[in-house]
Amino acid sequence: MEYSIANEIKSQTRVVGNIYAYDFIFLVLYAIGTFFFKSLVNKHLLIPYSIFSASIAIFLTSSSGLNPLRRNYQSIIIYLQRSAALYRPIKNISRET
Repeated sequence: MEYSIANEIKSQTRVVGNIYAYDFIFLVLYAIGTFFFKSLVNKHLLIPYSIFSASIAIFLTSSSGLNPLRRNYQSIIIYLQRSAALYRPIKNISRET
């Protein structure tokens, strides 16, 4: 008798392609915030502001280099909430090759 064992217990819901539901919600909220702050930007700087904002949104939702199971915005939140006496990131030497 053969038993099948699940490799992944926790899976994320995909919305479109490689975009997960939590990332999609983050991007929508980020876009709303960008839209609201657009009125504070000089009209000559709207295109660079939009390009910069889109690049930051893509960076924040991409996988973290130190923790591949987390996104960059999650790593930043963990870093800001950490206690210096308790948390130290450990580099994965095998990933550097």
